[in-house]
Amino acid sequence: MLVDKRFRFLVAGGGVSALNWGFGILFAWMLPYVLAVGFATVIAMSVGFFAYGRWVFEAEPRPLAERVPPFLIVNGIGAAITVLVAVLIESVTRGTFGAIAGALGHGIGIGAGAVATYMLHNRLTFAKR
Repeated sequence: MLVDKRFRFLVAGGGVSALNWGFGILFAWMLPYVLAVGFATVIAMSVGFFAYGRWVFEAEPRPLAERVPPFLIVNGIGAAITVLVAVLIESVTRGTFGAIAGALGHGIGIGAGAVATYMLHNRLTFAKR
């Protein structure tokens, strides 16, 4: 592939994030918020699994049973990093930035989670064997 896989990860991850957000809004009209976010996340993770494996990392074909557990673990770690960084940044910057501290923290948290998941997917989930 001609384009660097870090760029492909940004494009695929951005698309998956937009899909997650869009389905979350759609489902929230019909379901309780927690279920809406949960279903949207499952859809986005499913799309991400195939997009990252086929387009970003160009993974060698391996049985799903070998690839799914590390994918779920990596995404769980990424989500935890996102939340922890977002909460930390928001609490530290609330006095300075007021109402936008939450958005700032969330954005930095998403970036930190993305860096972590890229490195972990590269080494664990979709590593060349």
